[in-house]
Amino acid sequence: ITRNLSFIAGAEYEIFNNLRPKPDPLPSGYLLDGNTWILAGQIANKSAYQGYDLTTNVGVRWVRRDFDSSPSSSELLTFISVFAGLGTDR
Repeated sequence: ITRNLSFIAGAEYEIFNNLRPKPDPLPSGYLLDGNTWILAGQIANKSAYQGYDLTTNVGVRWVRRDFDSSPSSSELLTFISVFAGLGTDR
């Protein structure tokens, strides 16, 4: 059995400033000033099993949004994916 394990991570910080004057009343979909954090990580494992090349990915993504005049929100996404193939040497 051959294995190839890798870890990938990333972070993103976004600052949003709406340059238009704030209308009264606020229309639907109008975005207020605020910021967003996104953190993500993934572990990928490539291995051979009974003649198949397997690639397994396990990861997580966390997003936090904090806009003026509204409560902060967070979301957490996790995933697992498995791909099986015959490889390139066939």
